[in-house]
Amino acid sequence: MLVYIPRELYSGPPPDGLFDSAERYFGARLGRSVEGLRRTLSDAWSGTGDQRWSLALDGMETVGFACGTREGDGLRVNMLYMTGRHNNADSGITLLNRLVHGENRALASGAILSPPAGELGPAMQRAGWSLVPRERRVLLFRDAGLSRPPAIEGHSVRRLRPDDLQVLALIQAAAFHGSPDALVHPALADPFESEAMLEDCLEGKFGRPFPPGNLVARRRDGVTVGFVVSTVEEKEETEQLGFVVSLAVSPIQQGRGLGRLLLARALASYAAAGFAGSSLQVGASNRGAASLYDSLGYRVTENEMAYRLDVQGI
Repeated sequence: MLVYIPRELYSGPPPDGLFDSAERYFGARLGRSVEGLRRTLSDAWSGTGDQRWSLALDGMETVGFACGTREGDGLRVNMLYMTGRHNNADSGITLLNRLVHGENRALASGAILSPPAGELGPAMQRAGWSLVPRERRVLLFRDAGLSRPPAIEGHSVRRLRPDDLQVLALIQAAAFHGSPDALVHPALADPFESEAMLEDCLEGKFGRPFPPGNLVARRRDGVTVGFVVSTVEEKEETEQLGFVVSLAVSPIQQGRGLGRLLLARALASYAAAGFAGSSLQVGASNRGAASLYDSLGYRVTENEMAYRLDVQGI
């Protein structure tokens, strides 16, 4: 019989063997290298109080975990993993519930980004989680070439600096307000959480930083109106992609081609670094963003099923 507990009641050593198993499982399932996942999980295990964990025990053996990160008044579920014969919908839902309802304050939302295996997805929907379809898009320079960055009169682009972050957080929160992407990443629409997210990105917590791909767009009068932030995705041993973490333009400046300008400049920086192309994730219903990505040569390579749970109080 499995026992499900929050990390606060767990007295054993870090479940490093389970993290190794998760790295192998997700690498095989996604069909690409996820080298470093074990290290990321170990770092999260020993990290700050913003991390939440629940564990499944079979006697003295740890056979599953769910982990999440607090975002504003909510919790973002980062990963759910159960080993072998324990990998079933009932165990997954119980582990998720232990994680979500272990929070000691109101929960705004949670999300699973990887498509749940087997019956877990339908079981989550029966348990009250709503589906938020997402797309992974990839542009390969050998297929799509490189678009020339447009010139926009009265605007310029420069490298992002740390002292830009407060303004960029306000732009991101305004740009993503009401966006389907904010259903999965609540931090995108919160200025305080946005600033922390951007800081984490520059510090390498979302992947290896790539400063040449971190750019801001400014008007002639010096007002910042948009930005793009990038990291490096290790696709294969000899192939790298520039991953677009966030692309945002101030709502009152949208429709002028600034998003295209920023993304085209970021793509040029990826090509100059010898990357094979670029990747990003976007809500499937965000057709405005999808149209931009289509026009630049991005193509959908995976359909992801994110899930959101709204809870009035705990």
